[in-house]
Amino acid sequence: MAAPIAASALLSIQKARQEYLTLGLAAFDGVMPGLPRGAISELTGPRSAGRTSFLHAALAAATGRSEYCALIDGRGGFDPASGERAGVDLSKLIWIRCGGNLEHAIKSADLILHGGGFGLVCLDLADTPAKALNRIPISYWYRFRRAIQDSPTVFVTLADAPQAKSCAACWVEFRRRAPAWTGRKPFRLLRGLAAEAVVWKPGPTKALSFTCDGYAASAGLLR
Repeated sequence: MAAPIAASALLSIQKARQEYLTLGLAAFDGVMPGLPRGAISELTGPRSAGRTSFLHAALAAATGRSEYCALIDGRGGFDPASGERAGVDLSKLIWIRCGGNLEHAIKSADLILHGGGFGLVCLDLADTPAKALNRIPISYWYRFRRAIQDSPTVFVTLADAPQAKSCAACWVEFRRRAPAWTGRKPFRLLRGLAAEAVVWKPGPTKALSFTCDGYAASAGLLR
């Protein structure tokens, strides 16, 4: 009879086999390996905190590897021109516009994830009322997790607050700090938006500050 294998050893083997989509963002690459494939990643935070810029970087990284991506746009937040400027190859992106219909967004995500074949799928629920989001059954997140398990697909959700919670393998929270200006009053120019990102998952917890015009930032562990 074979000797039993310790749970810690099995966990180490699982982590060693985990593959990631690297983003090419110097500040983030220094504190997290990328977005895990075959798992759910959550990007949360308010408007103008950097979550959309981070998503654009992920889409650019995936389409730059000739991977096809799908963006399920719950409330019309995606701007193709901004995405293209960030390096997204729009010819490899399927943009599904749901016009504020949450049910259509969830069902679209279900069909896309179970259909397979995508390098990255994003469900954008940003600015959706919390009352509506609270009506999403938790079973959907388990269903989504099972659909992409053992696949190369990166599934990203955008929302004001966490939705997948324990079903997510990665969680990055974005916090708005202050606008970055150049020049003197009254002739000042908005250079970017200073923000902070906290990587809660995978641990240990880390935080970094950045500006939304290029993620030029230093990163460090939270104490």
